[in-house]
Amino acid sequence: MNVRTTICTLMGVLALLVLFALTPKPVLAPKGIVLPAQQVRAPISADHVMIYHRAPSATTVTLGQIRVELGFNNQPNEDTKMALFQKIKSLAASVGANGVIVNYLVSNDGIRKMITFIGTAVYVPQSASRSAQ
Repeated sequence: MNVRTTICTLMGVLALLVLFALTPKPVLAPKGIVLPAQQVRAPISADHVMIYHRAPSATTVTLGQIRVELGFNNQPNEDTKMALFQKIKSLAASVGANGVIVNYLVSNDGIRKMITFIGTAVYVPQSASRSAQ
């Protein structure tokens, strides 16, 4: 090997190391959408939204469908789950829903690790929500 080849190889390796060092880290923020129903209500605070595993009463009013995805690096931790549910609650609150029924919540450990949530945004009258808790 001559000196010129060695220098070019070292410069190429150095350039790759600089590129890897300057590559931005991915932002793993939850991304989602709410598909509103024909009837929606005035927006409320996300703090007033409850998560339900099944419908709390027969008198719920469906206000839309919610879909949220959140990527993660290794294993989903408490911060990951809190960010996911905060996004779900804010989307539900934007259509006036005070509850979200979980339809689908799964973690995918494939090439791109992510949590997928699909739920129904509902309005539960106050008397029905107290009896369901």
